[in-house]
Amino acid sequence: MSHSELTDRTGLSLPGIHKVVTRMMDTGIIQYTGSGKKQQIEIRNTHPLASAIKELFKAEREYYHSLIKNLEETMNEVDPKPKSAWIFGKVAQGSDEYGDPIRIALLGDVKSIDKITDQFRGRLRDSGIEKEFDVTIDINGVTLADIESKSVINTENIILLWGTDPQYYLEDSQNEGGGRSHQDLDSTPMLRSSYGNPLRLI
Repeated sequence: MSHSELTDRTGLSLPGIHKVVTRMMDTGIIQYTGSGKKQQIEIRNTHPLASAIKELFKAEREYYHSLIKNLEETMNEVDPKPKSAWIFGKVAQGSDEYGDPIRIALLGDVKSIDKITDQFRGRLRDSGIEKEFDVTIDINGVTLADIESKSVINTENIILLWGTDPQYYLEDSQNEGGGRSHQDLDSTPMLRSSYGNPLRLI
């Protein structure tokens, strides 16, 4: 990939990327390919550590997918269901560090949100997910009024776990003269990331 793509994926500045690339070039683990403006950086497959590094990334990706699947399955056991459930904060933004909690928001109405939140918290405790994956999970039950205020939950840069993207509910409530119905929203395909942002757990 290019230097600019590396900045987008890592959140580092372009000068910072150049420094890291230079150091990694010195180790021989990466190399340039192409020429001129189309020059890109790739891992050097003949390096003795190339296979081990690829396996580490593969293991982290599988670890991440397994965690997300477990969270989705646990959410499926909750009754009544939330309108939406998503991961937000540093983990969703890809800026988390080891030890940062996984912050999950559950969207429901005023009458049911406490029950939904308590059930999900109990299911998580019984499942042992936090111990199995060595993570801390912070659960936040919210209503539409909470996310409309934007002072409680950030609905941008999220990893959707259940239901409809909360942005649709916000847009629907803000449309004057009647926006899309909740039936329309419920029929909207779930917007899950195809692979999400890898959690920095290894």
